[in-house]
Amino acid sequence: MRFMTVTFLSGFFIMNFVAVQMNAETFHFEAEDFVDSDGKEWEKLKPPFSAPVQVHEHMAKEIRGKGKYSIAEASNGAFIGIPNGPGDRINVLGGAWIKYTFNVPAEGSYYIWSRAIAPTVGDNSIYWGLDFDDDKAVSEDNKDMNIWDFYEAAQFRGELSSGWVWFQINSRSGPFNGPEATQNGQNPKPVRLSAGDHTLHIVHREDGMYIDVIFATTNKSQDPSKVLPSLAVSPKGKLAVTWGNIRQQY
Repeated sequence: MRFMTVTFLSGFFIMNFVAVQMNAETFHFEAEDFVDSDGKEWEKLKPPFSAPVQVHEHMAKEIRGKGKYSIAEASNGAFIGIPNGPGDRINVLGGAWIKYTFNVPAEGSYYIWSRAIAPTVGDNSIYWGLDFDDDKAVSEDNKDMNIWDFYEAAQFRGELSSGWVWFQINSRSGPFNGPEATQNGQNPKPVRLSAGDHTLHIVHREDGMYIDVIFATTNKSQDPSKVLPSLAVSPKGKLAVTWGNIRQQY
């Protein structure tokens, strides 16, 4: 949609047409809909699911002292994860990966989110990388792979939760230039994506965390819980609310 602006200059006028983006480009896909995998650690799971807890100094208050908790729901009735047991990456030779293929509707700078559960500081990170061959999907923080942290930074540890939360994509040291603190601030870094087909690899780093949905938008301030209302959960740092409550508040 275009809006017309008119400027008057000493009896003359200049007509300017200013293009205004009325709708952000978005896309999302279910975490269980991966197209390929390596290793047996990643599992497709369905709620209700009894998730074993790893005891840690930093863990969600509601599960402290418990041996397990329940994941009661998930988008489309399924999610993925590595239940506690295999341990971190050093216990799994080469790392275990899953791969997604997805189509980007238009070239742009996309803010990417995942709906995830990360209940303790020992169960709160994965490796990720975009657009490379399978042999580069390894459990390493290198020129291709990034560490995606979920509540790793000290200032976020009080928000640890055993419920679904939206986390914006981040990287501890690159190649994507967006650490966790930046991605949860006023100016998160987007991922530049061309129109067309892409791949995303997610690689095991720690067990005990779960992923439900991947969502992307070209609108920096867009709240995925409002775009995908059936998921009924707010972004990181906000209390979970129902879609009815969101409609009342906004």
